[in-house]
Amino acid sequence: MSNSQPPEDFTRLQQTGVLIFVIFCGLPAMELNGFGFSIPFTLGSAITCAAIGGVVGGALVCPRPLIAGVLGGLVAGPLGLVAVYYYTLSRESVWNLELVLIQGLGSLPGIGLGYSLKKILSPQRQSPRFDDTVDNDDYRY
Repeated sequence: MSNSQPPEDFTRLQQTGVLIFVIFCGLPAMELNGFGFSIPFTLGSAITCAAIGGVVGGALVCPRPLIAGVLGGLVAGPLGLVAVYYYTLSRESVWNLELVLIQGLGSLPGIGLGYSLKKILSPQRQSPRFDDTVDNDDYRY
């Protein structure tokens, strides 16, 4: 029998982090290529926006340890922006599903970094061990 626990749902704070990440990293990339609300972005301001959105979103999604969420988001945000920017560069129309997939694929290195840091920096759970104080002579077969 497996002792694994079912995956937990995202908390409200984590959902907010994902929303911040998507808005601050995806929207500027689309604005650069004429999709969206006609907000004037330069490439530099869009990358800055994506870096800030990535840090805040990453910190909200992965608060323990905070450095894993911050560094993972710092890498994932701008990479997701660049991926969407280049994907929509010569497009006249895009579907939302395309944008989700491209931003997700572009963000994978940052997600991997955050996940790796979380695994490395999180304290390891100790598995229950057999009590050494029990005298093995008490157990006869």
